[in-house]
Amino acid sequence: MSENKRPRIKKEISQAIIDEDAYIENACSKNAKKIKHISDNIITEFWIDKHYSIRNQHGDDFGKREGIDIETVENVISKSFKMLKFFNFKNEKFLFVNFPPKKTRPLRIVLKQVFDDDEILNIIVEYNFIELNVYEVTVVTALRKENFTLSDGQYGIVFELDRVKLIFNVRGKHILVDEYIY
Repeated sequence: MSENKRPRIKKEISQAIIDEDAYIENACSKNAKKIKHISDNIITEFWIDKHYSIRNQHGDDFGKREGIDIETVENVISKSFKMLKFFNFKNEKFLFVNFPPKKTRPLRIVLKQVFDDDEILNIIVEYNFIELNVYEVTVVTALRKENFTLSDGQYGIVFELDRVKLIFNVRGKHILVDEYIY
């Protein structure tokens, strides 16, 4: 062997053979076999209320509301339904979607997006069941405000950089109900 060449280390290539007929451990059983993957197509229609549109385009008595543009709001909305389902399935007793008949005071949720600079976007939304696989989410209004408070008895979803929190307001105090850590 020449002085300039080092001996090469042979790499063993291991290829796992997946036996699709094997019984393996899943979340329920130590001895289960997957039959197929089922993907349900749930459609979420994205709507905006005229109140939000006016606040986005023209502002309010304090001027134009910055940072509530449709793209930013839509980004929060697109991840919110997945988290609402997670918190609802995990906690069983929480319902965040309005079902017919229409209520006098429908359920509204506050979505809070925390940004790198600790600025907070608050989006007030209402989710409604339309059909078995169709839901609509309507943005009622949005504003960037750090000390925005939820109404008494209202839920909020807080999207932080490394986690998502489900909060509930009781007499002006935000109670942490659950969280999902990325």
